[in-house]
Amino acid sequence: MAGKINVPVSVAVQGVANTAKQFQILGGSIGRLGKTAGIAGLAFGAFAGAVKAADFASNAIAGARDLERNMLGLKSVFQEVTPQMERFALNAQNVGLSLNDASKASIFIGSVLKQSGFSIQDTADLTERLVKLGTDLSLTYGYDVQEALMGMTALFRGEYDPIEKFGVAMKQSEINSELAARGLDHLEGAARRFAEQQIRVELLFQRSQSAQGAFERGTGTLAVEQLKLAAAFQNVQDTVATAMLIVTGK
Repeated sequence: MAGKINVPVSVAVQGVANTAKQFQILGGSIGRLGKTAGIAGLAFGAFAGAVKAADFASNAIAGARDLERNMLGLKSVFQEVTPQMERFALNAQNVGLSLNDASKASIFIGSVLKQSGFSIQDTADLTERLVKLGTDLSLTYGYDVQEALMGMTALFRGEYDPIEKFGVAMKQSEINSELAARGLDHLEGAARRFAEQQIRVELLFQRSQSAQGAFERGTGTLAVEQLKLAAAFQNVQDTVATAMLIVTGK
């Protein structure tokens, strides 16, 4: 990496503290799973095997580089509300996303919303809701969370097929009809694009209601706790490596 690492010290320190706390919480969760379902040993064994097989040092350095890039990306997209998005990313392991993954998803979705005309505060608030919705959709329909996030961003580009496998059916003709019903069909250019995006967001949340909250409802299940544990472990690698690079000045 050229030059010194450019990650706020507070992010690295808070990330280490958060992940340490989360490991304690997850340990209790897995213990409870074992008592009720007899599967904690299998879950821990699979996790330990993955840890043993990984090249910790190499992965940690790569994670630190990603974290640097993602922190810069958050600042570029979210500007004065960057602290809000940093806090969201730091706590995203509670919905099964690592700090890096949550930051990357936030940059991706946030940039689309921002370019559509949403205010920077609305962009931040909506981004949080949409990233969380992505985890709910992935858990409900059995797809990777990245596919759910890609489906949503495709939707905002006017491509409706990718989101259909997550139970959300939508067509451009519906958007056009809704514009007309609201007396907005005369709009053109950026104003029309913004109006269309607002309608797409509304319909997305309306038509995904059955999946919303799925991750929280799954707390204590093997699937959810493994996702949380994997995110916490990834955060340990990334934030500890970042903190070490900051201390050494590399």
